[in-house]
Amino acid sequence: MNDPQSDNRNDLDIVSQYYEKIATFVHRRVHSWEDGEDILQDVFCRFASMDQTAIPTKLVLPWLFRVAQNLVINFWCKRKCLLFSEIEDEKTDEVLSWFLSDEKDQPELIHLQNIFWDRFCLALAELPLEQRDIFEWTEIQHESFRKISERTGIKINTLLSRKRYAVQYLRKQLQDIRDEFSKE
Repeated sequence: MNDPQSDNRNDLDIVSQYYEKIATFVHRRVHSWEDGEDILQDVFCRFASMDQTAIPTKLVLPWLFRVAQNLVINFWCKRKCLLFSEIEDEKTDEVLSWFLSDEKDQPELIHLQNIFWDRFCLALAELPLEQRDIFEWTEIQHESFRKISERTGIKINTLLSRKRYAVQYLRKQLQDIRDEFSKE
């Protein structure tokens, strides 16, 4: 069923109405202003290229937020700048340093790094939103738990618990890669 207001809206109205909200959302998650603007442009280009009658007016903002969130996740997965600050054992540290190395002359390393990042991005996208957010805020954006707690109103212990579950899930999803590396 089409929303009667959807026939009267145009792309410029949507951009002017929602730009600030989406921009704030994106810029909080991406350090570089230019990268954030690129993501914003992509969000609104995707909206402009879609069938305008496919989404009711009241669902445009949630749709824009979802697209922005997915593009931010894709951005960080492509950048490969992720850190696991919760590494507890020496073997995990060795495996991750190997995957994160910049040696470009080893085809096997490049292939395994690509597999690792593909699986990591998929596993990250599978996390519940609350766990993914806390993981991204602490590991990608390097925010402190105190700062996140003050901003969101969520207790630090709750944030720590969510992050722990996220790290456990990611480790479980990436265990087979770790096992394969350990055999070599």
